[in-house]
Amino acid sequence: MDANTDSADFDVVAVGRAVYAEIRGRLEATDNSSFVVIDAGSRDYEVDPHPPAAKRRLLARRPEARMYETRIGQPKVVKIVSIRPAGGGVRSRGNDVT
Repeated sequence: MDANTDSADFDVVAVGRAVYAEIRGRLEATDNSSFVVIDAGSRDYEVDPHPPAAKRRLLARRPEARMYETRIGQPKVVKIVSIRPAGGGVRSRGNDVT
């Protein structure tokens, strides 16, 4: 992994955390323990108890999404998902537990 990829992943985490902080209160009141998947580029997001369903809906609207996933009410559970259009698949990068 190169420094540019690490930097891009950090940006996804930073933006994802910022967006989650903005919408957290509303989500915790209505969707606690579900998952939120946030596109770092557009700041668009989807909520679902099942992360794959949220990702599919977000990708339908934002095919180039750089996704940040966290469980609502439990922000220590995070996954960064990057899209590789050339490879045609979704690639997950480990968990952020900081």
